[in-house]
Amino acid sequence: MQRDETLLLLGLGLLWFYNGGNFQKKSTMNWTDEEMFIFNNCVKRTGVPTEAALAVYTGESGLNPKASSGAAFGIAQITAATLRDIGWSSPAKDFLQLGVADQAPWIEKLLNYQAKAVGFTPTNALDLYVTNLSPAAAKAHRDVIYSASVPSEVAAYEGNKGLDKAKKGYIDRADLALYLDRILYGETYKQAVDQLNRIRGLTR
Repeated sequence: MQRDETLLLLGLGLLWFYNGGNFQKKSTMNWTDEEMFIFNNCVKRTGVPTEAALAVYTGESGLNPKASSGAAFGIAQITAATLRDIGWSSPAKDFLQLGVADQAPWIEKLLNYQAKAVGFTPTNALDLYVTNLSPAAAKAHRDVIYSASVPSEVAAYEGNKGLDKAKKGYIDRADLALYLDRILYGETYKQAVDQLNRIRGLTR
C-alpha cells in the first residue's frame, strides 16, 4: 500500500472512532467503508470509473466476493484462465477465500489486462460490460457480442442467453444496456454508490 493511502486509512480510522464507531458499519451489500475505500483506489488507478465497475460487478456477482458460477470467481467473476493470465498461481477456487480488500488489487490487474487486450480503457459501464463478456467483441467494437449462429460463440451465447430477452438468437449492446439500466435502479448498486460517495466526501 502506498504511503499516502496508509495515512488516509489512518485518518479514516480516526473519523470512525470520533463518530462513535459508526463509520465501519456494514451496509446490506456487506462492504465496510474501508473495503470500499481500497476498492475505489484500485479501480480509479486504471482509469475505469468506479461507478462503472460497481455497475458491471453488481450484475456479475451482486458485489459478493464469494460468488462463483463454478467457472468464474469473486466480485468480478474472473475465469480460471484469466486469473492465471494476471498472475494468480493458486487454484482458482482459492480466490474465493479473499475478501473485498484482497480481491481489489487483482481487479486492478484485471482491468489493466483487459484494457491492454482490447486496446482502450473502458470509461462507461456498457463498454466495460462488453469487455468483461467478450474482449474480442470489445476490441472489434462489434454491436453483437455473442450469436447462436456462430459456432465458436454458441457456448458463450448459451451461458448468457438470459440477456437475450427478445430471444433473437444473439446478444447485442442494446441487451447489455437494458440489463445495466435495471442494475442502476437496484438496491445493491444504489447502496454501493451511496457508500462510495460517502467515502469520497470523508477523504476530500
